[in-house]
Amino acid sequence: HAGDAEEGHQAAGRPEPGTWSRLALVGGTVSSVLLIGAGAAWASFAFAVEDADEFEITPDLDRLMGGFGYILFFSGLMASSLLVFATALVTLRTGVLPFWLGWLSVAVAVFMLFGAIFLPFFALIGWVVLVSILLLLPERGERPPAVTT
Repeated sequence: HAGDAEEGHQAAGRPEPGTWSRLALVGGTVSSVLLIGAGAAWASFAFAVEDADEFEITPDLDRLMGGFGYILFFSGLMASSLLVFATALVTLRTGVLPFWLGWLSVAVAVFMLFGAIFLPFFALIGWVVLVSILLLLPERGERPPAVTT
């Protein structure tokens, strides 16, 4: 019975099944929104130049929007570290992805907490590409489907 299983997890002090998957989803969603917002803040002046006759771009406004974009970017990296860390825990607990990827994900998640230096963004991109490739590969021990004509 599903209710009994949930009570057992709560009594043992463990999160209920699917908690880490939901945290990964939330982390990825929040990260996407914040990173897109950072890009929009940084690109806003490129669009404002076209209407420069009607809109005055001051150095203070430029610094303000640049700083706002940076805060959104840094916050987006923090949120994506939640995605990477939750994926690591799911991988290490279930084996749904290779074991080594779980430990690599832990290292990437910790590195992403230092997003102020911009390098963790490249680690995130590399991690996403690597996980995408692994998800596209057939599972270990499973043969690719036969092609029929």
